[in-house]
Amino acid sequence: MSILRRVVTAFIVILAVALQSAVIARWNLPGATPDLVLVIVAAFGMKQQAGRAAFLGFAAGLLLDATPPAVGLMGISAMTFAIIGFLAAQLRTDITRSPLGPLAFVAAAAVANVVMQAALGGLLGDATISLTQLPLTAVASAFYCVLLATPIVPLVRGLLRVLMPAPTVYVRR
Repeated sequence: MSILRRVVTAFIVILAVALQSAVIARWNLPGATPDLVLVIVAAFGMKQQAGRAAFLGFAAGLLLDATPPAVGLMGISAMTFAIIGFLAAQLRTDITRSPLGPLAFVAAAAVANVVMQAALGGLLGDATISLTQLPLTAVASAFYCVLLATPIVPLVRGLLRVLMPAPTVYVRR
């Protein structure tokens, strides 16, 4: 991976965490808060190797967990985002087969994120989402993440295509 691609990726993740913490977390939407960082992790995961995507998800989640107004235990978002990044990379050929595949993956990832965070929080004694709120929160999160993903996923994929062009194949004559 080129140094330029690493710098751009780090900048976008830091910007997403800052926007998530400073702006989006203050939105008072019904059901859930849109998760920009999850969308960014999924979008980058669809264009990277599984190990790199998992590391990116872990780093983004850890940064999000450490940034106020973080709720819940430190590391839960890191764990769930690492899993989401890994799955996005592992399933990228299936996800990108259809134009709606990335949006469907983001919706599923948002639901999985809510369920995993509720389960881990419950197991560790820091339940921020109750079982009665879980269905509404999961559906609202999926809806908001799909709305965010509609412009963001194509932008990230296009940016990565520019930063990592296809290798040139030379034919000997």
